[in-house]
Amino acid sequence: MRRQEIILLVALWASVGAPAALQGQSIRLMCASSLRESIEPLVDQFSRQHNIKMQVLYGSSSLLRNQLQAGATTDVFIFAGEAQARWLTDHRMAERYEPIGNTRLVLLVRPGVHLKTLRDLAKPGLRLALADPGVPIGRFTEGLLRAAVAKNYLSAREYEALYRNIVTRDFSAQNLKNKIQLREADAAFIYLSQWDSGDVIELPTDINPSIPYVAGVTLSSEQTYWGHRWVAFIQSPEAKRRFSERGIQ
Repeated sequence: MRRQEIILLVALWASVGAPAALQGQSIRLMCASSLRESIEPLVDQFSRQHNIKMQVLYGSSSLLRNQLQAGATTDVFIFAGEAQARWLTDHRMAERYEPIGNTRLVLLVRPGVHLKTLRDLAKPGLRLALADPGVPIGRFTEGLLRAAVAKNYLSAREYEALYRNIVTRDFSAQNLKNKIQLREADAAFIYLSQWDSGDVIELPTDINPSIPYVAGVTLSSEQTYWGHRWVAFIQSPEAKRRFSERGIQ
């Protein structure tokens, strides 16, 4: 993790905080950036129903967990994959975590670029945006590409050519999506939960396992009651219906 990212995250977190005496009750949520479009309507609904302020910080799950390790605090968290949440329970920073849904990877393609399979990513001149392997989506993508070679969806030569086409390595799933929207890349692996426009290529299911989103309340939380209410709310039938609209099952 780069130093400037840590400084930026701390500054952003401080900017959403305000004295409780001025705002009334509030709870803090650290949330994987890939869930932003899905979570924001639920945050608004929960806040209105209970007259409670929710302060949300989005980022890579690994970056958010690193901030908690460094001393930052939050009441609740939602991470992509179990690894970061498991670290919190192993280090007695959370008692447990619960699955709230599953997503998977898809290949987002810039309009006007004609791709049909993973093999097309090896074409000369194609610009591929990939996540850094230090963040969850980067590790999931690396695993998928290795499996693609093992299952003959890519040859070893195509695998090497694909990596030569990488024009950026990002630390956030949202940044990958932005690269396509800004026409800075031709294709990027993103979570299905992020997709709202543009062309996507579905990836073979035998190399693209489901990726869980998990949520929990930290043991340091001063709002454990509302934290558990929030976690229950995002597992409700209404929340699941909203999630399903974003490809989260």
